[in-house]
Amino acid sequence: MESSIFSDKSFFISEILQSSDIVILIVMPRLWGKSCNLDMLRRFLSIEFNEKYELIQRTEGENYTVVFQ
Repeated sequence: MESSIFSDKSFFISEILQSSDIVILIVMPRLWGKSCNLDMLRRFLSIEFNEKYELIQRTEGENYTVVFQ
């Protein structure tokens, strides 16, 4: 059985960044996207800009790999 349901969880980033809590405990049942949400937050926070606020394009690293040249 295939599912065509899409759940946009990007509001999670905004909610975490606007929180004034020192500790945030994320508890949900198995397979509800805890790891996916935290990975999405980690990747969002790892975006880098230079001193002119221009996006630094990464070509290699943990999340990027050059496949074709």
